[in-house]
Amino acid sequence: MTAPSIAAWTWPLSLSRLVLSLTILLGSLALAAVPARAATPTPAEAYVDQITDKAITILSDKTLKPEGRYEAFHTLILANIDLDRIAAFALGRYAGAMRASGRYDEYKTLFGDYIARVYASRLSGYSGEKLKILKSMAHGSSDTVVFSTVQPGAAGGDPIPVNWRVTEKDGAQKILDVQIVGAWMSIEQQSQFSSIIANNGRDVTKLIDYLREEVGAPLEGGANPVPGPPPKQTAPQ
Repeated sequence: MTAPSIAAWTWPLSLSRLVLSLTILLGSLALAAVPARAATPTPAEAYVDQITDKAITILSDKTLKPEGRYEAFHTLILANIDLDRIAAFALGRYAGAMRASGRYDEYKTLFGDYIARVYASRLSGYSGEKLKILKSMAHGSSDTVVFSTVQPGAAGGDPIPVNWRVTEKDGAQKILDVQIVGAWMSIEQQSQFSSIIANNGRDVTKLIDYLREEVGAPLEGGANPVPGPPPKQTAPQ
């Protein structure tokens, strides 16, 4: 079976799955539209279509330089994710320690910038993949899971199952999570961050240092590659 063409599986497994998830989360927003289904789309399905159109507009604007494209995607991403819930969940059991450090707001801002940078960088590999929405179903009182697949583009490969968890916050819909071939992005992100903290003596501020370093790197095209795994570090004895 041909491996998906959207991301290479070259890093340790958990981080590779994380990058694949991050890639498709916004990469899917930029996918070319497929013919609409006969059924009337639910609000959550229509929401995914709406942000898809916005992403396509950004990708199609040939006047944008890498910095301008990043800024446009940064605005689009942060306007359409539930940053508060995602950032807190990514810390897992270290969320309390981060708040106690007095640097939680700094972490949350860097976290949003980090995710936006990953998405903007990975979109440079877009090759015409298409998003096909299949159905949606309620998940609790305020969330909806939208089921879809990413159809291969010019690079070929197999269709990739992508399930979106959309939540309603303050009367507006937001992306809360995405599941790629069975793996939820939030779980993978939490695993990565927990590893960084644990490998640095459980000092949560080291995660802030890592995010600041990644966010501070130059953009692609004058340009940093996708943020990779942190260097191996030994916890203090």
